[in-house]
Amino acid sequence: MPGKKVVRWALLAVLLLCLFLLFQSTTMDGRSSPVCQKTKKTGTLSLSLSATRGPSGLGNQLFEILALLGIADLTNRAPLLHLDSTRLFDRLLAIRTTFPGLISRLQYTMDSPQMPTIKLHEKGCCRFSSLDALMGRNETALLGTGRYFQSHLYFSHLRTEILKWMQPSKNVTAEAEKVLRKRDVSGNVLCVHARRGDFIREKFPQASDANFTRFATEWILKKYGQADKIGTVLLFSNDPAWLNSTFSAVFHGANRISNGYKTSSLRYIFPDTKSNFATLVLAHLYCNRVLTTAPPSTFAWFMGFLAANGTGKVHFSETYAKPGGGLEKQLIPSEFFLPDWIPLRMHDTSNFEEIRIDEIRPFIPPKT
Repeated sequence: MPGKKVVRWALLAVLLLCLFLLFQSTTMDGRSSPVCQKTKKTGTLSLSLSATRGPSGLGNQLFEILALLGIADLTNRAPLLHLDSTRLFDRLLAIRTTFPGLISRLQYTMDSPQMPTIKLHEKGCCRFSSLDALMGRNETALLGTGRYFQSHLYFSHLRTEILKWMQPSKNVTAEAEKVLRKRDVSGNVLCVHARRGDFIREKFPQASDANFTRFATEWILKKYGQADKIGTVLLFSNDPAWLNSTFSAVFHGANRISNGYKTSSLRYIFPDTKSNFATLVLAHLYCNRVLTTAPPSTFAWFMGFLAANGTGKVHFSETYAKPGGGLEKQLIPSEFFLPDWIPLRMHDTSNFEEIRIDEIRPFIPPKT
């Protein structure tokens, strides 16, 4: 009945208003909300945020938010969020709880985005699209369309600032330190991320390979372990049982500890994180080096980005795509991976080579 629809929409409007007021009142360190801050920008820029509004994971959400901040900065516009759905609000509030400084950089409104649009990101998930057309627009408010925006070129000019904005909140940091206490960590830390699950099923991205994951870890420890004084390896995966099996030969004969294994020289720990946010905070706190074994993972990308507060060394598998899937057309390594990250080429289980990003082969060609 029409009357019931009106009531439902009225209740939704009231809920959004309450959430908006809560969002506005929880700014970092008690500072005034960005929506009230005066700006000398030439106008506002919004993005459709289709990944953040949809079912995409945390890494995809963070890429869209950083792209909005970076593109707005490059075009001298103020970044504007439209809090017009409860899902979007919930996503942003969750991010704000962990990274309050990041969300506080954004202006926001409850209005739905009704403004001129411009296509901004059209080449695929992980490629940079030119902003020349946006530079030439003079409307005071614009909505950029596109999905994912997974290229560091949109925001890497703000890398130093973003690392400051993504300092985890004290409460979330305290919770993460309950998961992994400082006294449980010995020496510097190598963090290994593996992704299986959905990457096994999907036709585009290369999932973590057992041989690469185990033997690249051993190679890094042999090459850098002594100089870096690495005493702990943190193991993260959406399939911890697979990761445990992958390292079973390493753990053979090791002492079992509460959260992993202890050999004569190393601790291997499986942090029992309850959320992706906690994992990112642990990367920020502990990871001096990161090995990403499924490099298309945007979540692993942010582990590397935040590692040791932005000072961590990041290694990743050269191969990132499955033959025939087409990801190599959408992911350009120099536009996705940061320039100081190190690709690893695996020749065999004992022979790895650090290569340049422009030398990357997206997949190993099938043997004929």
